[in-house]
Amino acid sequence: MGDEKQEKHTESTTVPTIVAEPDTTFSRYQIDEFKKSRKKQIPYEKLDFTIYKPSGNMTAFWTSEERLILWIETFYFRYSTGLKENTRLSARWEEQEVANDPSKCEKIILNISYSGSHSKESIITITVYVSTGRIQIQGKFLNEWGNTEFDTLLKIIDSGIKINLETSRQSLEHFINEVMKENENTKKPKTINSTTEIPSTCNEAQAPHTPKQSNTNEQDSIMTPREKSFSTFKTQVACLESDVVQFTQDITKSMEEIIESIQKKDNNLIMMQEKIEKSELNAKLMKQSISDLTLKQYEQEEEIGKLRHTIKNQQHEIQHLKTKLSTITEHRQSKPDSLPNELSNDQPPTIAEEQHNSSPSAPPTQQISCSLPTDNPFSILTDEAEPDGPTPENVNSADHPKESTKYQNSDMKTYTNETIIMCDSNGRMLNTRRLCPDSSCSYIRCPTLLQAKEIIDTAIFTEPKTIILHCGTNDMEKSEENSKIYSDMLNVVDTTTKKYPECKIILSSILPRMGDHHNRINEINKKIKEECSKKPNRLLCRP
Repeated sequence: MGDEKQEKHTESTTVPTIVAEPDTTFSRYQIDEFKKSRKKQIPYEKLDFTIYKPSGNMTAFWTSEERLILWIETFYFRYSTGLKENTRLSARWEEQEVANDPSKCEKIILNISYSGSHSKESIITITVYVSTGRIQIQGKFLNEWGNTEFDTLLKIIDSGIKINLETSRQSLEHFINEVMKENENTKKPKTINSTTEIPSTCNEAQAPHTPKQSNTNEQDSIMTPREKSFSTFKTQVACLESDVVQFTQDITKSMEEIIESIQKKDNNLIMMQEKIEKSELNAKLMKQSISDLTLKQYEQEEEIGKLRHTIKNQQHEIQHLKTKLSTITEHRQSKPDSLPNELSNDQPPTIAEEQHNSSPSAPPTQQISCSLPTDNPFSILTDEAEPDGPTPENVNSADHPKESTKYQNSDMKTYTNETIIMCDSNGRMLNTRRLCPDSSCSYIRCPTLLQAKEIIDTAIFTEPKTIILHCGTNDMEKSEENSKIYSDMLNVVDTTTKKYPECKIILSSILPRMGDHHNRINEINKKIKEECSKKPNRLLCRP
Protein backbone atom coordinates (compact mmCIF):
# COMPACT_ATOMS: atom_id res chain seq x y z
CA MET A 1 0.00 0.00 0.00
CA GLY A 2 2.89 2.35 0.75
CA ASP A 3 4.31 1.78 -2.72
CA GLU A 4 0.99 2.61 -4.36
CA LYS A 5 0.70 5.87 -2.38
CA GLN A 6 4.21 6.82 -3.45
CA GLU A 7 3.34 6.11 -7.10
CA LYS A 8 0.19 8.26 -6.85
CA HIS A 9 2.25 11.11 -5.42
CA THR A 10 4.74 11.02 -8.28
CA GLU A 11 2.04 11.32 -10.97
CA SER A 12 1.88 14.76 -12.71
CA THR A 13 -1.62 14.48 -14.17
CA THR A 14 -4.69 15.98 -12.56
CA VAL A 15 -6.31 12.53 -12.20
CA PRO A 16 -3.53 10.17 -11.02
CA THR A 17 -2.98 6.76 -12.54
CA ILE A 18 -3.17 3.82 -10.17
CA VAL A 19 -1.61 0.37 -10.35
CA ALA A 20 -4.53 -2.00 -10.12
CA GLU A 21 -5.82 -5.25 -11.48
CA PRO A 22 -7.98 -4.68 -14.55
CA ASP A 23 -11.68 -5.34 -14.55
CA THR A 24 -12.05 -8.92 -15.76
CA THR A 25 -15.65 -8.27 -16.76
CA PHE A 26 -14.37 -5.42 -18.95
CA SER A 27 -17.57 -3.42 -18.31
CA ARG A 28 -15.39 -0.62 -16.97
CA TYR A 29 -14.00 -0.04 -20.48
CA GLN A 30 -17.25 -0.18 -22.45
CA ILE A 31 -18.31 3.03 -24.15
CA ASP A 32 -21.26 3.80 -26.41
CA GLU A 33 -19.70 6.54 -28.52
CA PHE A 34 -16.21 7.99 -28.67
CA LYS A 35 -15.56 11.64 -27.95
CA LYS A 36 -14.63 13.85 -30.86
CA SER A 37 -10.88 14.45 -30.91
CA ARG A 38 -8.94 17.11 -32.78
CA LYS A 39 -5.70 15.15 -32.62
CA LYS A 40 -3.72 14.16 -35.66
CA GLN A 41 -5.46 11.73 -38.01
CA ILE A 42 -4.25 8.15 -37.64
CA PRO A 43 -5.10 4.96 -39.61
CA TYR A 44 -7.69 2.41 -38.59
CA GLU A 45 -6.06 -0.71 -37.08
CA LYS A 46 -2.97 -0.23 -39.18
CA LEU A 47 0.56 0.81 -38.24
CA ASP A 48 2.21 3.76 -39.94
CA PHE A 49 5.70 4.55 -38.62
CA THR A 50 5.86 7.84 -40.57
CA ILE A 51 3.12 9.62 -38.58
CA TYR A 52 5.49 10.92 -35.92
CA LYS A 53 9.15 11.86 -35.99
CA PRO A 54 11.61 8.93 -35.86
CA SER A 55 13.18 10.31 -32.67
CA GLY A 56 9.87 9.85 -30.87
CA ASN A 57 9.81 6.04 -31.39
CA MET A 58 6.02 6.20 -31.44
CA THR A 59 3.08 5.21 -33.62
CA ALA A 60 -0.68 4.98 -33.14
CA PHE A 61 -3.89 3.65 -34.63
CA TRP A 62 -7.58 3.77 -33.75
CA THR A 63 -10.37 1.22 -33.50
CA SER A 64 -14.15 1.17 -33.21
CA GLU A 65 -16.32 1.12 -30.09
CA GLU A 66 -17.17 -2.59 -30.58
CA ARG A 67 -13.57 -3.78 -31.16
CA LEU A 68 -11.99 -1.70 -28.38
CA ILE A 69 -12.99 -4.30 -25.75
CA LEU A 70 -11.38 -7.04 -27.86
CA TRP A 71 -8.08 -5.15 -27.98
CA ILE A 72 -8.15 -4.55 -24.23
CA GLU A 73 -8.92 -8.23 -23.55
CA THR A 74 -6.04 -9.30 -25.79
CA PHE A 75 -3.59 -6.92 -24.09
CA TYR A 76 -4.70 -8.15 -20.69
CA PHE A 77 -4.43 -11.92 -21.33
CA ARG A 78 -1.33 -11.71 -23.55
CA TYR A 79 0.84 -9.33 -21.56
CA SER A 80 -0.55 -8.56 -18.10
CA THR A 81 -1.46 -12.21 -17.35
CA GLY A 82 0.84 -14.02 -19.76
CA LEU A 83 4.05 -12.38 -18.49
CA LYS A 84 3.41 -12.91 -14.77
CA GLU A 85 5.41 -16.15 -14.61
CA ASN A 86 8.01 -15.05 -17.16
CA THR A 87 11.50 -14.44 -15.76
CA ARG A 88 12.74 -12.31 -18.64
CA LEU A 89 9.90 -9.79 -19.20
CA SER A 90 7.27 -8.27 -16.93
CA ALA A 91 4.14 -6.18 -17.51
CA ARG A 92 2.79 -3.29 -15.46
CA TRP A 93 -0.94 -2.34 -15.77
CA GLU A 94 -2.02 1.20 -14.80
CA GLU A 95 -5.37 2.93 -15.19
CA GLN A 96 -6.63 6.49 -15.02
CA GLU A 97 -10.21 7.07 -13.91
CA VAL A 98 -12.68 9.47 -15.49
CA ALA A 99 -12.66 12.74 -13.54
CA ASN A 100 -16.41 12.86 -12.91
CA ASP A 101 -17.11 9.08 -12.93
CA PRO A 102 -14.66 6.84 -10.98
CA SER A 103 -16.48 3.73 -12.19
CA LYS A 104 -15.21 4.34 -15.74
CA CYS A 105 -11.68 4.25 -17.09
CA GLU A 106 -10.23 7.11 -19.11
CA LYS A 107 -6.82 5.69 -20.04
CA ILE A 108 -4.87 2.37 -19.72
CA ILE A 109 -1.06 2.33 -19.62
CA LEU A 110 0.61 -1.09 -20.15
CA ASN A 111 4.38 -0.97 -19.65
CA ILE A 112 6.46 -4.02 -20.73
CA SER A 113 10.01 -4.09 -19.33
CA TYR A 114 12.85 -6.44 -18.49
CA SER A 115 12.71 -8.40 -15.27
CA GLY A 116 15.29 -10.12 -13.16
CA SER A 117 18.86 -8.80 -13.50
CA HIS A 118 18.04 -6.39 -16.30
CA SER A 119 17.27 -3.40 -14.00
CA LYS A 120 13.61 -3.07 -15.16
CA GLU A 121 14.52 -1.33 -18.41
CA SER A 122 11.41 -0.38 -20.41
CA ILE A 123 10.84 -2.20 -23.70
CA ILE A 124 7.50 -0.93 -24.97
CA THR A 125 4.61 1.15 -23.57
CA ILE A 126 1.05 0.65 -24.87
CA THR A 127 -1.42 3.44 -24.03
CA VAL A 128 -5.13 2.89 -24.68
CA TYR A 129 -7.35 6.03 -24.68
CA VAL A 130 -10.72 4.50 -23.86
CA SER A 131 -12.78 7.66 -24.46
CA THR A 132 -11.48 8.19 -28.03
CA GLY A 133 -10.53 4.66 -29.19
CA ARG A 134 -6.92 5.67 -29.78
CA ILE A 135 -4.14 3.08 -29.13
CA GLN A 136 -0.60 4.43 -28.92
CA ILE A 137 2.65 2.39 -28.86
CA GLN A 138 6.02 3.88 -27.87
CA GLY A 139 9.46 2.48 -26.97
CA LYS A 140 12.86 1.59 -28.32
CA PHE A 141 11.61 -1.83 -29.49
CA LEU A 142 8.76 -0.28 -31.49
CA ASN A 143 9.82 -1.84 -34.80
CA GLU A 144 10.22 -5.31 -33.28
CA TRP A 145 6.79 -5.12 -31.68
CA GLY A 146 5.21 -3.89 -34.90
CA ASN A 147 6.84 -6.57 -37.04
CA THR A 148 6.09 -9.53 -34.75
CA GLU A 149 3.20 -8.64 -32.42
CA PHE A 150 0.74 -6.38 -34.30
CA ASP A 151 -0.20 -8.88 -37.00
CA THR A 152 -0.55 -11.63 -34.38
CA LEU A 153 -2.85 -9.49 -32.23
CA LEU A 154 -4.94 -8.51 -35.26
CA LYS A 155 -5.36 -12.19 -36.27
CA ILE A 156 -6.49 -13.12 -32.75
CA ILE A 157 -9.12 -10.36 -32.76
CA ASP A 158 -10.33 -11.08 -36.31
CA SER A 159 -10.56 -14.86 -35.70
CA GLY A 160 -13.69 -14.47 -33.60
CA ILE A 161 -12.65 -17.06 -31.04
CA LYS A 162 -13.02 -16.38 -27.35
CA ILE A 163 -10.00 -14.54 -26.04
CA ASN A 164 -8.39 -16.11 -22.98
CA LEU A 165 -4.94 -16.92 -21.65
CA GLU A 166 -4.39 -19.88 -24.00
CA THR A 167 -5.65 -18.30 -27.22
CA SER A 168 -3.83 -15.04 -26.67
CA ARG A 169 -0.32 -16.44 -25.99
CA GLN A 170 0.45 -17.79 -29.42
CA SER A 171 3.84 -16.62 -30.79
CA LEU A 172 4.54 -14.63 -27.61
CA GLU A 173 7.82 -16.50 -27.04
CA HIS A 174 8.97 -15.42 -30.48
CA PHE A 175 8.61 -11.76 -29.50
CA ILE A 176 10.38 -12.39 -26.17
CA ASN A 177 13.28 -14.11 -27.94
CA GLU A 178 13.57 -11.26 -30.44
CA VAL A 179 13.71 -8.71 -27.64
CA MET A 180 16.25 -10.67 -25.63
CA LYS A 181 18.37 -11.33 -28.70
CA GLU A 182 18.42 -7.65 -29.54
CA ASN A 183 19.37 -6.83 -25.97
CA GLU A 184 22.26 -9.36 -25.99
CA ASN A 185 23.51 -7.93 -29.27
CA THR A 186 23.70 -4.46 -27.77
CA LYS A 187 25.64 -5.77 -24.75
CA LYS A 188 27.88 -8.31 -26.56
CA PRO A 189 31.00 -6.12 -27.08
CA LYS A 190 31.25 -5.41 -23.34
CA THR A 191 30.98 -9.13 -22.54
CA ILE A 192 33.80 -10.03 -24.92
CA ASN A 193 36.14 -7.45 -23.44
CA SER A 194 35.47 -8.64 -19.91
CA THR A 195 36.12 -12.28 -20.78
CA THR A 196 39.40 -11.53 -22.48
CA GLU A 197 40.74 -9.80 -19.40
CA ILE A 198 39.76 -12.61 -17.00
CA PRO A 199 42.29 -15.49 -16.89
CA SER A 200 41.22 -19.09 -17.33
CA THR A 201 41.92 -19.92 -13.75
CA CYS A 202 39.16 -17.61 -12.68
CA ASN A 203 36.61 -19.59 -14.64
CA GLU A 204 37.52 -22.72 -12.75
CA ALA A 205 37.28 -20.90 -9.44
CA GLN A 206 33.78 -19.64 -10.23
CA ALA A 207 32.28 -23.14 -10.44
CA PRO A 208 31.66 -23.58 -6.72
CA HIS A 209 29.87 -20.21 -6.50
CA THR A 210 27.00 -21.12 -8.83
CA PRO A 211 24.43 -21.59 -6.05
CA LYS A 212 25.20 -18.10 -4.69
CA GLN A 213 24.55 -16.60 -8.13
CA SER A 214 21.08 -18.20 -8.23
CA ASN A 215 20.32 -16.68 -4.85
CA THR A 216 21.32 -13.33 -6.20
CA ASN A 217 18.90 -13.73 -9.10
CA GLU A 218 16.10 -14.54 -6.68
CA GLN A 219 16.87 -11.43 -4.69
CA ASP A 220 16.94 -9.32 -7.84
CA SER A 221 13.53 -10.64 -8.84
CA ILE A 222 12.09 -8.90 -5.78
CA MET A 223 11.76 -5.17 -6.67
CA THR A 224 12.81 -2.64 -4.10
CA PRO A 225 10.84 0.60 -3.61
CA ARG A 226 13.65 2.49 -5.30
CA GLU A 227 13.43 0.30 -8.39
CA LYS A 228 9.67 0.67 -8.49
CA SER A 229 9.96 4.46 -8.22
CA PHE A 230 12.56 4.51 -10.95
CA SER A 231 10.38 2.35 -13.20
CA THR A 232 7.38 4.60 -12.54
CA PHE A 233 9.48 7.66 -13.31
CA LYS A 234 10.62 6.20 -16.63
CA THR A 235 7.03 5.39 -17.53
CA GLN A 236 5.95 8.91 -16.74
CA VAL A 237 8.78 10.38 -18.80
CA ALA A 238 7.76 8.22 -21.76
CA CYS A 239 4.14 9.33 -21.38
CA LEU A 240 5.21 12.95 -21.12
CA GLU A 241 7.28 12.64 -24.28
CA SER A 242 4.33 11.22 -26.17
CA ASP A 243 2.02 13.87 -24.74
CA VAL A 244 4.43 16.62 -25.79
CA VAL A 245 4.57 15.26 -29.33
CA GLN A 246 0.79 15.00 -29.47
CA PHE A 247 0.38 18.45 -27.96
CA THR A 248 2.73 19.97 -30.55
CA GLN A 249 0.87 18.30 -33.37
CA ASP A 250 -2.50 19.31 -31.93
CA ILE A 251 -1.37 22.92 -31.56
CA THR A 252 -0.08 22.98 -35.14
CA LYS A 253 -3.31 21.54 -36.45
CA SER A 254 -5.38 23.93 -34.32
CA MET A 255 -3.38 26.88 -35.60
CA GLU A 256 -3.97 25.79 -39.18
CA GLU A 257 -7.70 25.46 -38.53
CA ILE A 258 -7.80 28.86 -36.81
CA ILE A 259 -5.96 30.51 -39.70
CA GLU A 260 -8.33 28.88 -42.16
CA SER A 261 -11.38 30.01 -40.18
CA ILE A 262 -9.97 33.55 -39.96
CA GLN A 263 -9.50 33.62 -43.71
CA LYS A 264 -13.08 32.44 -44.21
CA LYS A 265 -14.35 35.12 -41.85
CA ASP A 266 -12.28 37.75 -43.64
CA ASN A 267 -13.82 36.69 -46.93
CA ASN A 268 -17.28 36.81 -45.36
CA LEU A 269 -16.58 40.29 -44.01
CA ILE A 270 -15.47 41.47 -47.45
CA MET A 271 -18.64 40.05 -48.98
CA MET A 272 -20.77 41.66 -46.28
CA GLN A 273 -19.03 45.00 -46.84
CA GLU A 274 -19.73 44.79 -50.57
CA LYS A 275 -23.38 43.99 -49.85
CA ILE A 276 -23.60 46.93 -47.45
CA GLU A 277 -22.11 49.27 -50.05
CA LYS A 278 -24.59 48.02 -52.65
CA SER A 279 -27.45 48.46 -50.18
CA GLU A 280 -26.34 52.01 -49.38
CA LEU A 281 -26.13 52.82 -53.09
CA ASN A 282 -29.61 51.37 -53.67
CA ALA A 283 -30.91 53.34 -50.69
CA LYS A 284 -29.50 56.57 -52.16
CA LEU A 285 -31.10 55.80 -55.51
CA MET A 286 -34.41 55.02 -53.81
CA LYS A 287 -34.27 58.28 -51.84
CA GLN A 288 -33.56 60.21 -55.03
CA SER A 289 -36.46 58.48 -56.78
CA ILE A 290 -38.76 59.18 -53.83
CA SER A 291 -37.78 62.86 -53.80
CA ASP A 292 -38.39 63.11 -57.56
CA LEU A 293 -41.77 61.43 -57.24
CA THR A 294 -42.66 63.66 -54.29
CA LEU A 295 -41.80 66.75 -56.32
CA LYS A 296 -43.89 65.53 -59.23
CA GLN A 297 -46.77 64.75 -56.90
CA TYR A 298 -46.52 68.23 -55.39
CA GLU A 299 -46.59 69.81 -58.84
CA GLN A 300 -49.59 67.71 -59.84
CA GLU A 301 -51.42 68.67 -56.65
CA GLU A 302 -50.78 72.33 -57.42
CA GLU A 303 -52.12 71.88 -60.93
CA ILE A 304 -55.17 70.08 -59.57
CA GLY A 305 -55.73 72.92 -57.09
CA LYS A 306 -55.53 75.47 -59.87
CA LEU A 307 -57.97 73.47 -61.97
CA ARG A 308 -60.40 73.21 -59.05
CA HIS A 309 -60.13 76.94 -58.46
CA THR A 310 -60.77 77.63 -62.15
CA ILE A 311 -63.76 75.30 -62.13
CA LYS A 312 -65.23 77.04 -59.08
CA ASN A 313 -64.80 80.46 -60.72
CA GLN A 314 -66.44 79.20 -63.88
CA GLN A 315 -69.30 77.73 -61.86
CA HIS A 316 -69.82 81.07 -60.11
CA GLU A 317 -69.69 82.87 -63.44
CA ILE A 318 -72.21 80.47 -64.95
CA GLN A 319 -74.49 80.89 -61.96
CA HIS A 320 -74.21 84.65 -62.25
CA LEU A 321 -75.05 84.53 -65.96
CA LYS A 322 -78.02 82.29 -65.26
CA THR A 323 -79.28 84.79 -62.71
CA LYS A 324 -78.91 87.64 -65.20
CA LEU A 325 -80.60 85.61 -67.90
CA SER A 326 -83.53 84.74 -65.66
CA THR A 327 -83.89 88.41 -64.71
CA ILE A 328 -83.92 89.45 -68.36
CA THR A 329 -86.44 86.75 -69.19
CA GLU A 330 -88.78 87.87 -66.41
CA HIS A 331 -88.57 91.50 -67.48
CA ARG A 332 -89.12 90.59 -71.10
CA GLN A 333 -92.23 88.59 -70.23
CA SER A 334 -93.64 91.30 -67.98
CA LYS A 335 -92.50 94.38 -69.89
CA PRO A 336 -91.33 93.37 -73.33
CA ASP A 337 -91.03 96.98 -74.56
CA SER A 338 -89.01 98.30 -71.65
CA LEU A 339 -85.53 97.68 -70.42
CA PRO A 340 -84.78 96.34 -66.97
CA ASN A 341 -84.15 99.07 -64.43
CA GLU A 342 -81.40 97.10 -62.73
CA LEU A 343 -79.04 97.43 -65.67
CA SER A 344 -76.59 100.29 -65.38
CA ASN A 345 -76.35 103.11 -67.90
CA ASP A 346 -72.69 102.57 -68.63
CA GLN A 347 -73.16 99.02 -69.94
CA PRO A 348 -72.23 98.04 -73.54
CA PRO A 349 -74.66 98.42 -76.48
CA THR A 350 -77.96 96.50 -76.53
CA ILE A 351 -78.57 93.27 -78.34
CA ALA A 352 -81.34 93.29 -81.00
CA GLU A 353 -83.48 90.25 -81.05
CA GLU A 354 -86.05 89.55 -83.72
CA GLN A 355 -89.16 87.69 -82.86
CA HIS A 356 -91.51 86.35 -85.56
CA ASN A 357 -95.16 86.25 -84.78
CA SER A 358 -96.77 82.94 -85.66
CA SER A 359 -100.28 84.46 -86.28
CA PRO A 360 -100.94 85.74 -89.83
CA SER A 361 -102.54 88.96 -88.53
CA ALA A 362 -99.44 89.91 -86.59
CA PRO A 363 -96.65 91.90 -88.18
CA PRO A 364 -94.08 89.74 -89.90
CA THR A 365 -91.26 90.78 -87.59
CA GLN A 366 -90.89 92.53 -84.28
CA GLN A 367 -87.57 93.86 -82.96
CA ILE A 368 -86.99 94.00 -79.20
CA SER A 369 -83.98 95.86 -77.83
CA CYS A 370 -82.60 95.21 -74.39
CA SER A 371 -79.39 96.05 -72.63
CA LEU A 372 -77.25 93.17 -71.30
CA PRO A 373 -74.32 93.88 -69.00
CA THR A 374 -71.00 92.93 -70.55
CA ASP A 375 -68.73 93.94 -67.70
CA ASN A 376 -66.88 91.17 -65.83
CA PRO A 377 -67.97 91.14 -62.17
CA PHE A 378 -64.78 89.23 -61.34
CA SER A 379 -61.39 90.89 -61.15
CA ILE A 380 -58.92 90.25 -63.91
CA LEU A 381 -55.71 88.31 -63.38
CA THR A 382 -52.84 90.19 -61.85
CA ASP A 383 -50.37 91.56 -64.33
CA GLU A 384 -46.95 89.89 -64.27
CA ALA A 385 -45.23 93.27 -64.32
CA GLU A 386 -47.19 94.53 -61.30
CA PRO A 387 -44.49 95.65 -58.80
CA ASP A 388 -46.74 96.18 -55.78
CA GLY A 389 -48.17 92.66 -55.38
CA PRO A 390 -46.87 89.10 -55.01
CA THR A 391 -45.59 86.99 -57.89
CA PRO A 392 -48.22 86.02 -60.49
CA GLU A 393 -48.15 82.34 -59.60
CA ASN A 394 -49.11 83.13 -56.00
CA VAL A 395 -51.88 85.68 -56.67
CA ASN A 396 -55.48 84.55 -56.92
CA SER A 397 -57.34 85.47 -60.04
CA ALA A 398 -59.91 87.26 -57.89
CA ASP A 399 -57.31 89.36 -56.01
CA HIS A 400 -56.02 92.38 -57.93
CA PRO A 401 -53.84 94.66 -55.77
CA LYS A 402 -54.86 97.86 -57.57
CA GLU A 403 -58.59 97.51 -57.12
CA SER A 404 -60.09 100.47 -55.37
CA THR A 405 -62.02 100.33 -52.16
CA LYS A 406 -65.04 101.71 -53.93
CA TYR A 407 -65.08 98.83 -56.39
CA GLN A 408 -64.69 96.32 -53.60
CA ASN A 409 -67.62 97.82 -51.75
CA SER A 410 -69.85 97.96 -54.84
CA ASP A 411 -69.60 94.20 -55.55
CA MET A 412 -69.60 91.44 -52.97
CA LYS A 413 -66.45 89.41 -53.67
CA THR A 414 -66.32 85.73 -52.86
CA TYR A 415 -63.11 83.94 -51.79
CA THR A 416 -63.12 80.15 -51.68
CA ASN A 417 -59.56 79.61 -50.47
CA GLU A 418 -58.69 78.27 -47.03
CA THR A 419 -56.02 80.88 -46.23
CA ILE A 420 -56.63 84.63 -46.64
CA ILE A 421 -53.65 87.02 -46.50
CA MET A 422 -54.47 90.72 -45.97
CA CYS A 423 -51.23 92.70 -46.19
CA ASP A 424 -49.84 96.12 -47.03
CA SER A 425 -46.95 96.80 -49.43
CA ASN A 426 -44.63 94.63 -47.31
CA GLY A 427 -46.22 91.55 -48.89
CA ARG A 428 -45.45 92.37 -52.51
CA MET A 429 -42.61 89.80 -52.60
CA LEU A 430 -44.53 87.20 -50.60
CA ASN A 431 -44.32 83.60 -51.88
CA THR A 432 -47.61 82.02 -50.91
CA ARG A 433 -46.52 78.58 -52.09
CA ARG A 434 -43.82 78.39 -49.50
CA LEU A 435 -45.95 80.08 -46.86
CA CYS A 436 -48.97 77.79 -47.33
CA PRO A 437 -47.83 74.66 -49.21
CA ASP A 438 -50.73 72.47 -48.08
CA SER A 439 -53.69 74.81 -48.62
CA SER A 440 -55.06 77.21 -51.20
CA CYS A 441 -54.27 80.87 -50.57
CA SER A 442 -55.68 84.30 -51.54
CA TYR A 443 -53.67 87.52 -51.27
CA ILE A 444 -55.60 90.80 -50.68
CA ARG A 445 -53.78 94.09 -50.51
CA CYS A 446 -55.00 96.49 -47.82
CA PRO A 447 -52.65 99.43 -47.05
CA THR A 448 -54.59 100.65 -44.00
CA LEU A 449 -56.70 99.24 -41.19
CA LEU A 450 -59.77 101.06 -42.55
CA GLN A 451 -59.51 99.25 -45.86
CA ALA A 452 -58.98 95.96 -44.01
CA LYS A 453 -62.24 96.47 -42.10
CA GLU A 454 -64.11 97.33 -45.33
CA ILE A 455 -62.83 94.13 -46.95
CA ILE A 456 -63.96 92.05 -43.96
CA ASP A 457 -67.41 93.70 -44.07
CA THR A 458 -67.96 93.42 -47.83
CA ALA A 459 -66.11 90.26 -48.90
CA ILE A 460 -67.41 86.73 -48.52
CA PHE A 461 -65.03 83.97 -47.40
CA THR A 462 -66.69 80.62 -48.06
CA GLU A 463 -64.24 78.23 -46.38
CA PRO A 464 -61.76 80.28 -44.36
CA LYS A 465 -59.51 78.41 -41.92
CA THR A 466 -56.78 80.98 -41.40
CA ILE A 467 -56.77 84.76 -41.88
CA ILE A 468 -53.39 86.53 -41.75
CA LEU A 469 -53.52 90.31 -41.11
CA HIS A 470 -50.44 92.51 -41.58
CA CYS A 471 -51.08 96.28 -41.73
CA GLY A 472 -50.97 99.39 -39.54
CA THR A 473 -47.64 100.91 -40.48
CA ASN A 474 -49.27 103.41 -42.84
CA ASP A 475 -51.82 104.33 -40.14
CA MET A 476 -49.01 105.50 -37.83
CA GLU A 477 -48.02 108.15 -40.37
CA LYS A 478 -51.58 109.52 -40.45
CA SER A 479 -52.37 109.36 -36.74
CA GLU A 480 -50.22 110.28 -33.77
CA GLU A 481 -52.43 108.61 -31.19
CA ASN A 482 -51.35 105.09 -30.30
CA SER A 483 -54.69 104.25 -28.73
CA LYS A 484 -56.52 104.86 -32.00
CA ILE A 485 -54.21 102.56 -33.94
CA TYR A 486 -54.42 99.53 -31.67
CA SER A 487 -58.16 100.12 -31.12
CA ASP A 488 -58.68 100.09 -34.92
CA MET A 489 -56.60 96.92 -35.17
CA LEU A 490 -58.55 95.20 -32.38
CA ASN A 491 -61.78 96.35 -34.04
CA VAL A 492 -60.73 94.59 -37.27
CA VAL A 493 -59.89 91.44 -35.32
CA ASP A 494 -63.18 91.49 -33.38
CA THR A 495 -65.18 91.98 -36.58
CA THR A 496 -63.39 89.03 -38.20
CA THR A 497 -63.98 86.84 -35.14
CA LYS A 498 -67.70 87.63 -35.05
CA LYS A 499 -68.14 86.94 -38.75
CA TYR A 500 -65.96 83.80 -38.81
CA PRO A 501 -65.84 82.43 -35.24
CA GLU A 502 -64.13 79.13 -36.14
CA CYS A 503 -61.39 80.77 -38.16
CA LYS A 504 -57.87 81.15 -36.77
CA ILE A 505 -56.57 84.73 -36.89
CA ILE A 506 -52.83 85.38 -37.13
CA LEU A 507 -52.02 89.01 -36.39
CA SER A 508 -48.61 90.31 -37.43
CA SER A 509 -47.04 92.99 -35.24
CA ILE A 510 -46.40 96.44 -36.69
CA LEU A 511 -43.01 96.80 -38.33
CA PRO A 512 -40.91 100.00 -38.36
CA ARG A 513 -40.27 101.88 -41.56
CA MET A 514 -36.96 103.65 -42.22
CA GLY A 515 -36.08 103.46 -38.53
CA ASP A 516 -39.02 105.63 -37.35
CA HIS A 517 -41.69 105.14 -34.67
CA HIS A 518 -39.74 102.63 -32.62
CA ASN A 519 -41.09 103.74 -29.27
CA ARG A 520 -44.66 103.90 -30.52
CA ILE A 521 -44.43 100.50 -32.21
CA ASN A 522 -43.27 98.80 -29.01
CA GLU A 523 -46.13 100.31 -27.03
CA ILE A 524 -48.76 99.35 -29.64
CA ASN A 525 -47.43 95.79 -30.06
CA LYS A 526 -47.36 95.30 -26.29
CA LYS A 527 -50.99 96.38 -25.97
CA ILE A 528 -52.06 94.14 -28.88
CA LYS A 529 -50.24 91.18 -27.33
CA GLU A 530 -52.09 91.63 -24.04
CA GLU A 531 -55.47 91.72 -25.76
CA CYS A 532 -54.77 88.73 -28.03
CA SER A 533 -53.67 86.54 -25.15
CA LYS A 534 -57.08 86.90 -23.51
CA LYS A 535 -59.09 85.34 -26.36
CA PRO A 536 -58.78 82.03 -28.23
CA ASN A 537 -57.94 81.52 -31.91
CA ARG A 538 -55.75 84.61 -31.91
CA LEU A 539 -52.02 84.55 -32.45
CA LEU A 540 -49.58 87.46 -32.51
CA CYS A 541 -46.39 87.00 -34.54
CA ARG A 542 -43.40 89.17 -33.74
CA PRO A 543 -40.11 89.42 -35.70
